[in-house]
Order: sequence, then structure tokens, then C-alpha cells
Amino acid sequence: MKLETSYRQIWFIAYPIMLSSIAQNVINVTDTIFLGRVGEVELGAMGLVGVFFYSFMMIGFGFSKGAQITIARRAGEEKLEVIGTIMSNLIYIMLFLSLAIFLLLQWYAPTILAQFVDSKAVYEASLEYLKYRNYSLFLGFLGFAIIAFYTGIGETRIIIMSTILLAIINVILNYSLIFGKFGLPAMGIAGAGLASTIAESIATVFLVSYTVLNTSLKKYNILRVFQLNFDLIKKLVNLSAPIVFQFIIGLGSWFVFFSLIENLGEQPLAISNIIKTLYLFFMVTTTGLGSACQTLISNLIGQDQANLVWATTKKIILMSVVLTLVFGVIIALFPDWLLSIVTDDMDLIVASRPILYLLIFILLICAISSPVYHAVSGTAAIKVSLLIQLVAVVAYLAGMYWVIFSIEGNLWQAWSAEFIYWLVLFVISVWFIRSGYWEGLKI
Repeated sequence: MKLETSYRQIWFIAYPIMLSSIAQNVINVTDTIFLGRVGEVELGAMGLVGVFFYSFMMIGFGFSKGAQITIARRAGEEKLEVIGTIMSNLIYIMLFLSLAIFLLLQWYAPTILAQFVDSKAVYEASLEYLKYRNYSLFLGFLGFAIIAFYTGIGETRIIIMSTILLAIINVILNYSLIFGKFGLPAMGIAGAGLASTIAESIATVFLVSYTVLNTSLKKYNILRVFQLNFDLIKKLVNLSAPIVFQFIIGLGSWFVFFSLIENLGEQPLAISNIIKTLYLFFMVTTTGLGSACQTLISNLIGQDQANLVWATTKKIILMSVVLTLVFGVIIALFPDWLLSIVTDDMDLIVASRPILYLLIFILLICAISSPVYHAVSGTAAIKVSLLIQLVAVVAYLAGMYWVIFSIEGNLWQAWSAEFIYWLVLFVISVWFIRSGYWEGLKI
């Protein structure tokens, strides 16, 4: 299956992925909105433990991205029958990973969190959330695998339906379980964890059912007998492991960020969670376009059209910037309204406003940098993209540490370190794509 690089084709691939990104953000946003009505401790804890948990979830997501790139390459080469084999072995990997991570969190999450959290109240609230949230790993990882399949072949509309389903269920259950509505117990932050787990599980069951019943997918051998192919598993692991480390490093840096912010107090921690929630929500267009860039670049190389890689990347950058500017206008015109969605605490709204204005410019540099970085992964230069990520994160955390501990700066200055991260990512990624060193890489 050969994909085109027109703006229409890019949008066709990207917008369902954006909605898929919204699905994950819906969980974070919904949890944050409702917990913002519970208390400052719960709001701050959600920011910290949310990043902690998703650092582990991104292990599965990273493996799915490696499979997505491989599937897109095979689709570009029109080797459709191989895709079913890739999928079946990806599912084996996901089942093993979800079990291993579940056991790790069940046994060691309290010990790990204790090393980073000083506030006893925040620590206990974090454990309450994880008590139920950990169980989402199993079906959540399976969902990642199915989304990787649909994204890799460029057929992403089904993701829209699963996203809508997830969002509706998560909102209803969050409201019911956090506050004790419709005869259910008031569980607070633990209710948020349980609600998200149920919502993700139902969305995955929906995706599985659709895939099994859709006869048009027979050409991909998606329902073939699940036979282990250790050579293929090894290739998927070699390709995906650097992507996994990228996500762990990226989200791990968020976790360290929140741990450092906690040194400024519980209110700055709560403010940072509010801003992070809006940050991730407004990044959905950039995230979707970045994933579309990976698919298109890999597909183009499979078609022997490497000469179109940079031109396609520039198209995606333009689309990303235009859409982000729209969000920037909304933020500039309605800051208090946006903040009031997340919290009804006027002190937090007033204190968050300067950081929200700063977020406009952070989103813009992200919109420019992210597509180029995703293009690096699309070329299959995964180890290079890992190295780029590592350099950017080290520079970012060094800037954060300097602000908080060396000059004892404020929260606005701490958030400004985001510019360091995206600028480093952009400069190195552009250099690599333009260098042509990636040409001839095989997967």
C-alpha cells in the first residue's frame, strides 16, 4: 500500500492519530479536572503519579511505534501478507511486557516513589491511584498494538470511534467514582485510577472486536495462527528498544521535573500539573502529525522515494505550526476560562496565568521541532533518535537544576527550560535529516 504526501493524505493519516492522542489526554485531563475539585494534594499527586505511571506505559507504546514503522515499510513495499506475522509476534511481546511491568509496579512502586516524593500526603495519594491503575497495563498494551497496525497501514478511522468510546466512559466513571455518584462509592483519587482502567479496557475490547470481524483485513493475514518467530521478535526488539528508551527518557524527565518542582512547594506542584494537562492537550495536533510523519517517511523509503523525505517533513512542519497558532490564539484570548476547566481555585488560576502565556511559545517551538524529530525515527535511524533525545533531556534537566537550586528561580523560570529541550532536538534532527546519513538503512 503506497501512500501519497499531499496535505490531504497527511491530514487523513494524522487526524485520527490526533484523536487517539486526545484519548490518552482525555484520561489525564479528566482525572485532573475532577481531582482539581477534590483538593490541592490530589491535584499535585495526579501530576506526579500520572507521569510516573505513563513512563511505564510508554514502554508498550514504544514497542508499538517500532512495529508501526515496520508495518509502514512493508506496506510501502506492498508485502501485505507479512504484516499479520508482525502483528502476532508484537502481541506476544506486549503480553510479556505488560505482565513484567505489572509485577514490578505491584512490588516496587512504593519504594520507587518514596525516593522522589517528600510530602507524605502526596505519596499516599499517589499509591491510592496506582492501586487500580496498574491493571490497565494488560489491555492497554494490546490496544497499543492494534493502533500501531491501523496507523502503519494508514487506515486510522477506527481509532476515532475507540477514542470517543474511551472518552465518554472515562468522563462518566470519573465523575461517578471520584465523587460517589449514581450509587457508587466516593473513592477520590483511587476512583480516578479505577475509572481510567475500565475505560481503557473497554476501548481495547472494542478495537479487538472490530479487527476480528472486519473481513477487509484478510489480505494482511491479521488472523493467522499465532506462531512465534524469534528472528522477527529480535528485529522488533532491536528496532523498538531505542524508541522505548526515548519515551522513558522523555517521560522520565517529566517525572524528575515534577520531583524538582515539589521543592518549590505544593502549590507550584499543583500549578505545574494544571499547565502540563493543558500542554499535553494542545500538543495533540503536533503528536498526530509527528506519528503521521513517521508512517509517511517509512512508507516513502519503502517506495524508493527518499528524495521526498525532507519536502514531506517541511509540509508537516507547516501544518503543525498553523494548527498550533490557532491554539495559541485561544490561550491568549481565554486564559482564565481554560484554567477554570481544570480547577475552580481562584488562587491557582491567578498563579497559573503567567505560565500559561509562556506555554504559547513552548507549543510553537514544539510544533517546529517535533515533526523533524519524528522524521528521524521514520528513516529507521532509531539509535540516532535515541541519542538526540538523550542529549536534549540532559540539557533540559541541567537547565532545570540550575534554575531551582543554583539561582533559586521561580516557577516561570523553571518552565522556561522547555525551550532548551526543543531547541536542541530541532537543531540535531535537522542536521541529521539533511545529512542523508540515514539513506540505505534497512528494517
